[in-house]
Amino acid sequence: MARSTTLPRVSIVIPARNAGRFLRPALLSALADGLDGIEAVVVDDGSTDGSLVEIADLPVTVVSGPPRGEAAARNAGVRAAAARFVTFLDADDLMVPGSLAPRTALLEREPEVLAVGGLPSRLIGEDGGLLADVFERMAASLSFPLNLDMGSYRSGRFFPVQSALYVYRREVFVAVGPFDEALPGAVDA
Repeated sequence: MARSTTLPRVSIVIPARNAGRFLRPALLSALADGLDGIEAVVVDDGSTDGSLVEIADLPVTVVSGPPRGEAAARNAGVRAAAARFVTFLDADDLMVPGSLAPRTALLEREPEVLAVGGLPSRLIGEDGGLLADVFERMAASLSFPLNLDMGSYRSGRFFPVQSALYVYRREVFVAVGPFDEALPGAVDA
């Protein structure tokens, strides 16, 4: 059977190090989004817990390497991604079904928009229980769509950027450059 040459619409990059019990649910939530043309890219950042065994049966591109940190894993995922749009999902997070379609549609409709964000649905703990409803209160105080610029962030009128909330055009990573691999954590804040 001939392999399709159609590029995926969205690549979901999932950096993971020793994500064992969380990686499979995270990946399944990404694959269940419902958007046509999803590519999942898991970047194994030197796991020693057998994380990849948990996802061996799933349709995913795996990039493996020695432990180099979150920023290096995100950069490796972007390099491996084939789609014109890229988003991120941490290995211990879940993607809300249907969350990619409106963000991707806006990017397809408006070529001058470089990235489209969203709000998290809820903050949950390891057991799946609700930890905080801060995002629901935040959403209630905002009007959408938000058109943000650097002034919005500098003035404190909006919360910090978290890469997993955004879908980016691939060219953003060319224009802005990769994540800073010298940072020990919070590389997307």
